Amino acid sequence: MKTVFSFLLIFAFCSSASNAQKSAPNLPLRIQNNLGSNGWSADGRLFVTYTRRTEKTRLWDLKDESVVWENSLSSTRGRMLNSESFIWSNSQRYLLVKDERGMLFLLDPLTGKVRWEKNVLKKPEIIRFSPDETQIIVVYSDKTAKTEVELLDVENGSRKSLFNTDAKFFDTFAFSGDGKILKFGNFEGKADLVSAEDGKLLKSLSLRPCGTLQNTFSNKTTFSPKLNYLVARCRDKTVITDSATGKVVSILTMKDDFDNTIGFSGDEKVLVLSDLAGYKIFNFKDHSVRDISDFRLWFSVDLNYDGSLLINNSDYRHRGYEIADVKTGKVIKTFENHPGEILSLAFSRDGQLFASGSQDRIVRVWDAKTHNILHSLSGHSDEVQSVEFTDNDNELISKSEMETIVWNARTGAKIRETKESNRFDQNRDLALSPSGKFALVEEYEKPSRLVDVKTKKTLKEFAYVDQLDNLVFTPDEKHFLAKPWWSGWQLWSVESGKPIREFDIGYSYYNHVAFQPNGKVFITGGSDQNIIMFDLETGEKIWSLFPLDVEEFDQQKAGELQRVTYLKQQKEYAARADIDNQERAKKITAAFSHYGSAESFWDQKIAESGIRNKSKLTLPRDKASVAWFTLTNNSDLAVSIDTNSMIFNPKCNGLCDGAEISSRYVMESKNGDLRVNGYDMYSKTILPPKTTVYFSVDLNHFAASNAIYLEFTFQKDNPADEKSNDYGNQQKLYLNESDLPVRQ
Repeated sequence: MKTVFSFLLIFAFCSSASNAQKSAPNLPLRIQNNLGSNGWSADGRLFVTYTRRTEKTRLWDLKDESVVWENSLSSTRGRMLNSESFIWSNSQRYLLVKDERGMLFLLDPLTGKVRWEKNVLKKPEIIRFSPDETQIIVVYSDKTAKTEVELLDVENGSRKSLFNTDAKFFDTFAFSGDGKILKFGNFEGKADLVSAEDGKLLKSLSLRPCGTLQNTFSNKTTFSPKLNYLVARCRDKTVITDSATGKVVSILTMKDDFDNTIGFSGDEKVLVLSDLAGYKIFNFKDHSVRDISDFRLWFSVDLNYDGSLLINNSDYRHRGYEIADVKTGKVIKTFENHPGEILSLAFSRDGQLFASGSQDRIVRVWDAKTHNILHSLSGHSDEVQSVEFTDNDNELISKSEMETIVWNARTGAKIRETKESNRFDQNRDLALSPSGKFALVEEYEKPSRLVDVKTKKTLKEFAYVDQLDNLVFTPDEKHFLAKPWWSGWQLWSVESGKPIREFDIGYSYYNHVAFQPNGKVFITGGSDQNIIMFDLETGEKIWSLFPLDVEEFDQQKAGELQRVTYLKQQKEYAARADIDNQERAKKITAAFSHYGSAESFWDQKIAESGIRNKSKLTLPRDKASVAWFTLTNNSDLAVSIDTNSMIFNPKCNGLCDGAEISSRYVMESKNGDLRVNGYDMYSKTILPPKTTVYFSVDLNHFAASNAIYLEFTFQKDNPADEKSNDYGNQQKLYLNESDLPVRQ
């Protein structure tokens, strides 16, 4: 029955494809399985994908978009894994698969059959075929010790040799052309050349990733496949350096300073760099640069060997694998085609159509009765977060953050497009009624409330629902839908304040809802990429795009049970520790030292040495901007404190005695509002026992706050939990303005 359903589903989508826009993918929709990986063949004609949910490894023929074979290695592993990586030999005689545990599988690329499998020493960093394809080199590194290199026989996977090298802390590897030299490189621009026979260090190179650019650090550095070039993103510049000579080949100006995707072709002739709403192509032959707009690269991009095509591998559950022409940015093929997370839904006013917008940037118009796709509308450069029919149902308006497009709802023709910046309300804790008179308000760990929008008065409270995902009013405003994280949509009565029925949707979050105008039918969709239609009055499921994934829901729920159990154990452990820490906490003290000056936390570097500098200066109070305090740990345990910079001093295990820090403290106003003096991203720093450090507090903060406090947590090894050394709950250390002397 399942096979028949799948055939009918594919037939229905393919039959409707004739009405679709030519620029939109026409493959049957299928769910994209998250956390996958991919790999080009050497000649660029074949492509391998792995999808986690089904644990399927597939070989695709790019010419006709067909699956050559598919294989599941799960029976060998016995548990679901997050990812696989693929290594092709240059001749394409061999395909090596590595899973996240370090299991290696050598496959026959023609059939997908496993020739041999091997559980290597530990998780390998890098794996390559030797140039003559008689050996497989497996490289291990723990980032501190010397790198281990294991050579395996291609035919049976047996070990031929194992040796150490002087190379360490690397993330790139290549063979020399003759296979006699192993080349290692890391993100700092360092490269080591060692002998392939015994691992002896032959030569070391140290490059400056950002070249001669002053006061600039690299936030992304990548060597080319053969380590002939080093590419670094240095704020809004990309610096390309010849690794053999150390000379800068080119400096490219980017449109942003935060997008870091870098992709090399296998022959090192083409470089692709992500840029704002597009990418740049750098040609090493003539150093030409070309900008491609309206094509967003995801976190990883793979170019084929000659750099003519790229695979755009999206992140979690977005839009699968897109094959694009590098020179034009046009998507020419789509694999594992799927809608991506459903971000917007809408019914037409007459109820005959509904529209969906999703992360694959496609707007789809559906027949509400037959559930067939009438139009797949391509044109957005970003995910579609809003769809809405006009009052006469003649037009459909779709919006992304980059543009607004108006379509003919009946024919699918584009009427007009406006490039504009759109912003969307992501507040999932508030739901307005259709009339705008009422609102449903959900607050953290509190019952949901029905509120009069005009008077702000609470009209009714409902039973508390843990981990509420979303709230939506029904059109008649007499009911509302509530979506707890670990169950389906629940229909609640506003009058009785009780749930009536539940609509099972499987495991899905960030769900959206649209009602038919008569209010009797609704559709829903979210992270699971499914669209489901329900009868609101009976609870009957009328239709779903995909079958409900009961197995994943059960797996996720089991994982949530483990998480809840772990948190409960942590809470009980912390409560016992708090009792033990009662006397110990009295030995964590802060005392006024002197008045002076200090830099704002905005001016702090990401990493500091902790050496005393500003705290050495003493000023009269009327000329001072800060009060300097000492923070002392006289207990027998270390404590973790929050600092605005990472403190590095190799002489000490944690903070050194007498160190100077930028402490992240909390200001509490008289009405209970909290404000933090520090970044949203901060560092946990260890204050060892019998250690005193200096920190400053802005004098204006004392005047503007009712109370100021530091937070600290005792540290102790927990044999039952390797993830955390926290011993007890976070504690507060209050600072009082009354402790400050009027004069000094």
